[in-house]
Amino acid sequence: IALLALLLISFCCVNYYLRIKYQYWKKRGIPHPKPTLFFGNITEAIFLRKPFSKVCLEICKKFENIPFIGFYVFWTPTIIVQDPELIKTVMIKNFSHFQDHFLEIEPEVDPILAMNPLCLKRDAWKRNRLILTPQFTVAKLKSLIPVVQKVGDDLVAYIRKQVDSSNSICFNAKDLSTRFTGENVFMTGYGLEGKSFEEKFPTTVQIGEDISSGNKLAQIKQTIGLFFPRLRRIFKSSFLGQPVPESFRYLILSAIQYRKANNVVRKDFLDYVYNLKSSGNGASEKEILGHAYMLYLDGCETTSILLTHMLYELAKNPLEQEKCRREVKSVLEKCNGNLTYESLINLEYVGAAIFESLRIHPSVSLMMRYCTEDCELQFTNQDNKQTNTKIEKGTIIAVPTEVIHNNPQYYPDPDVFNPNRFLTETSNVLYLGFGGGPRSCLGQNYTFFITKIFMVAVLSKFSVRISKNSVPYQPELIHLLNVPKNGIRIDLTEIKDN
Repeated sequence: IALLALLLISFCCVNYYLRIKYQYWKKRGIPHPKPTLFFGNITEAIFLRKPFSKVCLEICKKFENIPFIGFYVFWTPTIIVQDPELIKTVMIKNFSHFQDHFLEIEPEVDPILAMNPLCLKRDAWKRNRLILTPQFTVAKLKSLIPVVQKVGDDLVAYIRKQVDSSNSICFNAKDLSTRFTGENVFMTGYGLEGKSFEEKFPTTVQIGEDISSGNKLAQIKQTIGLFFPRLRRIFKSSFLGQPVPESFRYLILSAIQYRKANNVVRKDFLDYVYNLKSSGNGASEKEILGHAYMLYLDGCETTSILLTHMLYELAKNPLEQEKCRREVKSVLEKCNGNLTYESLINLEYVGAAIFESLRIHPSVSLMMRYCTEDCELQFTNQDNKQTNTKIEKGTIIAVPTEVIHNNPQYYPDPDVFNPNRFLTETSNVLYLGFGGGPRSCLGQNYTFFITKIFMVAVLSKFSVRISKNSVPYQPELIHLLNVPKNGIRIDLTEIKDN
């Protein structure tokens, strides 16, 4: 009886404490959904009924056109900002107060992922950004074009071979995209052949499966890694699910060892990050592996998600596909089939289609930051009055990319795939496909460059249609990445005049 009484008193105390915590936004007059005891407003995410990003997007729909919405991650006050001026304040003007990403991982859980720019804080992030910037210059990208175009040719040969051997023109768009982006990262970044078009399940694809796997165990690990710091230390779970596989560590260290033993110099990304160690910049083995994994995560996985969605949209919109194809063929004719940086720049309509695809299907639906210093945000409330609200250190800030991108106030007919809207300049505050402010995607130009060459390879040889074997589009239950469930099935029909 005494134990039961103690438990009852403890429950009542916790209940009272949380009810006080859940008064936080009400006291400040901020609109917010009613929280659930213990879980706040993320119950459905915790029990894997919906991705965390989807939970936040539904809150936005409930409080449509309200610039500043409060909610709770467990009992931590969290803000959703869906007003362009507030977004500019958070991501640019007051960047010093919101410079840390929400994503965290302890070195003892995953020492490689802990070195990723997504997880680094303040000075460590700045140092990392400064170190890696020279690898994404225009001059560097120009030097990669012959290799990437060769990978594009290998992709075309792979598609033809698969059609001949299986007597089917149906392909999984995500699988094709990952083979292409993975091979490019291996070839241009690590100086390795990924054998993406030779093996049924190559290493380049295996690593990506670990990142975007939708199986139940991976979903549980992602949830633990994202929301339960103490449990993630016990179960070695990250926000991606599994820690970076040991096979990746072996792959990179073996490549470095081979280069050292044989005096091989490639002047690629792997050479660059390894030489940081010998040049006195103090790069440790873990940092080298962290830099290498960053290239895979951004250059392969998120880029392959973009390519998958772009194939999907072009397959659904044959008129837009044909416009892209005409531009591709025109550019190829002018450069005699040998792509240059300048010829890629001239693919303006294809570039607009890339922007439009990322608008409809941002690879990351929700960007999240921590408030690192107390500050005030000014916004216009429901009564059309200017209001100042104090944001305390430790508050989580969420910017719903997908909501901004699908708001008809900024993008008329948002459900329509219309690349023309990006042929005129659009404010980068309203377009967040590559993030925004100082922490925007460092590899944006690399992604554009890779995507354009992929589209040149595919559209110059094949027409793309949604396969009759395809299932209705549905996102995978992954908390952070916007990955289509079960892939997207497309038919690739070779164009006769080739």
